[in-house]
Amino acid sequence: RRLDPADGTLSEALPHPAPDDYFDWANLLTDGRWVVGCAKQHRIYVFKDKKVQRTLVLPNCVTAYAFEDGEGFLWIATNKGFFKTSLANPSVAEGQWISAKNGLPSDFISSVLLDRERNLWFASFGKGIFKLEETETYRFGYPFAAGLGCADEKGRLWFSTPDGLRVVGRTAGGGWSEQHLEPFPDEYFKSMGTVKILPGNQLWLGTDDGSLVNYFIEERPGGNLRLRFRRLISTATGFPRAMSIWMFVDSKGRLWYAENGAPRLHVVDISAEKPRLVKSLPFDPGARLSNGREVMED
Repeated sequence: RRLDPADGTLSEALPHPAPDDYFDWANLLTDGRWVVGCAKQHRIYVFKDKKVQRTLVLPNCVTAYAFEDGEGFLWIATNKGFFKTSLANPSVAEGQWISAKNGLPSDFISSVLLDRERNLWFASFGKGIFKLEETETYRFGYPFAAGLGCADEKGRLWFSTPDGLRVVGRTAGGGWSEQHLEPFPDEYFKSMGTVKILPGNQLWLGTDDGSLVNYFIEERPGGNLRLRFRRLISTATGFPRAMSIWMFVDSKGRLWYAENGAPRLHVVDISAEKPRLVKSLPFDPGARLSNGREVMED
């Protein structure tokens, strides 16, 4: 039934499936459609405005719940594992079964949940809850990486190590490529910290002497990269000494960083060729911390 909150009336939302059957559960999809399951017929209906758009039959299965993952797929909890199918055209032929044969602790799934980090969690009868992990882990071993890494517009990951910058990305064939960049001589800066990539092939680095260095990324034939020095934010150019482990650029293009050894944040306009200190913001460090560690924008 469908309740009209304006006048409190109940009306039929979907015709009764069969005289000896009943609807067991229902869930609302993001596009306004509904998905409901029938207990005895082993059927799932996708409908809107009293019209059934799709019917999915799962023979000899007890369906307990169905959930939309936000990426166009419907996950159906059953007593034989869970079933994943496309919402555009759900069918058994196009779907995928995942059960105890694939490593689940139990075939009898009772519910599905998507958490804030977009992990899928499944509840079972008597075997607890468990998370689905569909990713593969690749490890790139380096002795030490300092500060925050950053991904560019092409999906490459940039991070700093004691002997220079490392760039990791996928190749056209699906493998991985690595590049080692040495942006400046050892006698100039000893090591690097955080890495920040901005639109227009702009790279900012934090260094151990408290400087923030700006480079232009040159894309060369064959995918090779080269850095060309552009600007410097440091005590030598009239700025307070920076912590090397993080920096932040807000939606207006202003760079924020923490002063090394003092409870102050500094805001720098980097839109012009010559950076300009906009404001310094002191804060109460409390009893334990003396430096800023992170800036975020809502």
